[in-house]
Amino acid sequence: MNTHPRNVEDSRLMELTADGDSLAFTELYDRHSTLVFSVALKILADREEARDVVQQVFLKLIKKASLYSPEKGKPAAWLAAMTRNQSLDRLRQIKSSRSLGEKLYIEMGGSKNAGHPVETHPHYSDELDLLHGAMAALRPEEIHVLHLAYFGGLSQSEIAGKLSQPLGSVKARIRRALYKLRTSLDGVMNEDSGPVWAIRPTA
Repeated sequence: MNTHPRNVEDSRLMELTADGDSLAFTELYDRHSTLVFSVALKILADREEARDVVQQVFLKLIKKASLYSPEKGKPAAWLAAMTRNQSLDRLRQIKSSRSLGEKLYIEMGGSKNAGHPVETHPHYSDELDLLHGAMAALRPEEIHVLHLAYFGGLSQSEIAGKLSQPLGSVKARIRRALYKLRTSLDGVMNEDSGPVWAIRPTA
């Protein structure tokens, strides 16, 4: 780039980024990362999650800059739309993980104390928060198979068919995910709760 990137319009920076110009990409990041962060934060209401979305959006920008055209609007609007989609996807993942966490908690012997707000039952709330934290450490594919097994009600054989993967691989993934949960929660759940490793999806 012969001209300093600060003097180049966004649309041209997009073209240069698509051609692999790192200076152009850095300038786009400097100009728009604050906007991307604010859009993500508004949707996710979590600063750490919003920061992760910023990284994901700009990584995607490197790969997808060639898809941009001025007819799609200004680059800032294009980035904002990409951020919104990425943030909504992440929000759905979080909600899915929390739903699965609640189901696993109940199967471990916990109780939602139906009819009462969670806030009035700190014991439930604290343990469930711990489980949610443990769930966050799992890989997306591990959460997916647990979701299919415990929230979708599928057997391991049905999951293998649905994912077009060997049954042995599915079983290993479920065992690995439950082992991670057990390791994270070992000694934390109360003595009345069944152990995590006692949860066994059907074959």
